[in-house]
Amino acid sequence: MVKDGKALQVLVHAIESAVTGSPNVRVESPKRLRDKDTGRLREHDVVLTFTQAHHEFLLALECRDRTRPVGVPEVEAFYAKCLRTGIGRGVMVSSTGFRKTALEKAESYGIGCLELQDVTRYDWCQAPVVTVLNHDLLGANVAIDFEREPPPGWTAYGQDGSPVTPATVRAWALRFFNEFVRDEDVEGNVTRTFVDIEPALYTLAPDGSKIASTRVTATFQYSILRVLVPLEFRNYLDVAKNKLLTSAATAQLNLQNQPVTLVLTRAPDGGSFNLLLVPAAQTH
Repeated sequence: MVKDGKALQVLVHAIESAVTGSPNVRVESPKRLRDKDTGRLREHDVVLTFTQAHHEFLLALECRDRTRPVGVPEVEAFYAKCLRTGIGRGVMVSSTGFRKTALEKAESYGIGCLELQDVTRYDWCQAPVVTVLNHDLLGANVAIDFEREPPPGWTAYGQDGSPVTPATVRAWALRFFNEFVRDEDVEGNVTRTFVDIEPALYTLAPDGSKIASTRVTATFQYSILRVLVPLEFRNYLDVAKNKLLTSAATAQLNLQNQPVTLVLTRAPDGGSFNLLLVPAAQTH
């Protein structure tokens, strides 16, 4: 069965996001660029935009997840697309390698050839699974006390003048969960209450003066579930140079109903680890 390459594209986008780590580099997947001849938009799987002052350089990665190695026709087609869409450098990523003639053609065009190889595990990451903590906010109840009686229909405001909204309360719930509940060994439906004395909130009196809040009591109910997610181990190789670029342990997660790729990488020289959660690529 022919694969559509989307899974490989997700992995390449996640790994490139994890290893780039520079504010001057933007990683997008997919990205559509206009053809110089037809004016129509053409899609690249993953594009890295390097910015220096007012200059930009685009690097595109083509993800090929097929049952056979990449051949010359695929290299030629990708090279032609890069020329017509303003790509400064093209790189092909294959899950099954490249034919020798394709490597020769790619070298003549200046096209990079990378391979993502499955491996069993790494000596620096022996665990076959990762524990993921999923949680949802089931309910929230917030009571705000003031230094004197507020007017009917009052609205609470933060120090910056923004009103307290349901989104604000959800942000409080998430902060409270991360600071206090996450490290508890609990599962299922969990209710917790926190009290903030003299919070930075106020409401307005009829004459426009501020009425300071003296206390906030917030009760949140969470649904908490710990699940084991299998890790997949891959080597990211430069085929032409026979060089290991990076090793990555990845897992596909679903955090608060949002698909995310967990990427744990370590440089070939044994340097520090890098852990990153990469949101799933958005289709434009």
